[in-house]
Amino acid sequence: MHQKTVIRQAAFTVLVAPREEVALVVRETDPPPVYFCGRTHPVLDAIGGMLAGDVDAWPVRDARELLLLLGEVQRQSIVVEHDPALYAPCPECAAALGRALCERVRESRATVMYLATRRDEWLEEVEDAAGS
Repeated sequence: MHQKTVIRQAAFTVLVAPREEVALVVRETDPPPVYFCGRTHPVLDAIGGMLAGDVDAWPVRDARELLLLLGEVQRQSIVVEHDPALYAPCPECAAALGRALCERVRESRATVMYLATRRDEWLEEVEDAAGS
């Protein structure tokens, strides 16, 4: 049975769960988020067409590009789907992204969700830098 996950407003939340559970949380996000993803995006795939008109998906090549595009986002709801491949060309970007997402919360009171279907070293680095 699915247990309701609460996403706090104006906070940085890391959610690690099977993709179907994570997809349920994103579907319930209001207002619809800007959704950053890499070349693999199992959570976005699980959401399917249900939010196709609402989720503003921004595919990125690597974490460096994600960091650059983060400054262009005007919405207060941001989702980043974890993809370990984002950090391969730029390992130091995992910590930089964690810091940047937390700074976004502090400066603009944005609601930021970092989604993953499993834990790995890159996720740990993002979390550590974000202070989660």
